[in-house]
Amino acid sequence: MVTASDMDWNSSHVVQGIDLTKLKHTLDGINYTAVKKQKALYSRLYHEANVTHHSGKGISFTEMLLLLAHYKLIVDRDALVCVHYRSFRCGIER
Repeated sequence: MVTASDMDWNSSHVVQGIDLTKLKHTLDGINYTAVKKQKALYSRLYHEANVTHHSGKGISFTEMLLLLAHYKLIVDRDALVCVHYRSFRCGIER
């Protein structure tokens, strides 16, 4: 069996149809911090979907789209500023 310490990574090594050099370079390119961040985001999304579903029916397509939009598109900090600004503008116009 070939171990990682025995390999010269400058040459190509294929084991059972897998090019280990390409695999190593691909794995080296993974941003593990970004992966952990996405995993946390989708875990929260899954949990919220489980909490808000209707027993026996599940969650509606529209509700799931709204959850996805909230987690992927809406920045809470900016959204709160926009709501505050809109209510402020409505007060001025009256």
